[in-house]
Amino acid sequence: MNRRGSHHGRRDIHLIGCLDSDINGKRLFTRTLAPFKSHDDEDSLTCAVQRAITDHPGRCNAAVRRTRLPPDPISNEAFFQTKGDSMKQHLVALLALACAGCSPVVTRVNVPDMDKSASLHVSDMRVPTEKQDKIFSLLITSKEYGVMRVGDARLSPSAVRLLQHEAFKKLGADGKPHDVTVYHFVIYQNMRAQLRAGAIGAGFGGVIGASVANAMANHDATAQTHIVDEMAFNSVTDEYLRGTYSPAENPDKGSVFIVYVDTEIDGKKVFTRTLTTMKAQPNHDALTDAVELAIANHLSQYGVAKDASTSMQGHDGSQSPSADRMAGASP
Repeated sequence: MNRRGSHHGRRDIHLIGCLDSDINGKRLFTRTLAPFKSHDDEDSLTCAVQRAITDHPGRCNAAVRRTRLPPDPISNEAFFQTKGDSMKQHLVALLALACAGCSPVVTRVNVPDMDKSASLHVSDMRVPTEKQDKIFSLLITSKEYGVMRVGDARLSPSAVRLLQHEAFKKLGADGKPHDVTVYHFVIYQNMRAQLRAGAIGAGFGGVIGASVANAMANHDATAQTHIVDEMAFNSVTDEYLRGTYSPAENPDKGSVFIVYVDTEIDGKKVFTRTLTTMKAQPNHDALTDAVELAIANHLSQYGVAKDASTSMQGHDGSQSPSADRMAGASP
């Protein structure tokens, strides 16, 4: 990210993307400068990434200022290894967030007999924002940095449709009509510690920098589900806080998904919060696993004794009270 003066003396903010490739023996190193609009982070980042990729093969876009750096590999290495270059540190962080800012990659979940559950009536009462992707901040110094909201478009079928199917499997066997209302189903991902470690690692450079970044990338978190206090959830003034965790929940500061599910089924209301790792298991999709675990643990609360619903056993076997965890500070 860079600030650049305009013809009128105004300091504009830009995103800078650098691509270095060797295609069929032809080495090309490009640097793309694209405008950044603070009120529209996601669109700006998407546009910048798309322009950088489009312009890289040599097609010139008049809306982007593009310069070709020296093709000499030594010069290219020197460009990235220059210490004290603040742009380099911001660039690493931005590239790590690029996939979240671009058009979402849809993960298709294979669910047998999905059509059978369509008969279960579900009212989706969520606010529109819970269905949309959002990057809360691209600035590495911001308290909101590294926290993102994951929208419905990332999964097919959607998370609410998966909830409907699992609820049908749990309730449909009795043949009676059931009514399900979804007040909240929102997913956050918190990669703050990993992204900052990557930026710090880039600042060191070389083997030391790679070790710093890789160490954080390998950190994991134990999956756990807890009952949420609705008043505490609604009282949070800054939404990004819902995507944070306490040191006790995630002592290694691994990247995590945090999933909130609030439903009323046949008159009984349950509100849960599930924290689970973003580190995917072999042949598994981490987001799908997080949503399926959140749904399973949430629905397990229906049918338990009323006095047991104030706390819930975590996946690691520990007991956790229904304290407000939204205020827990992540790194």
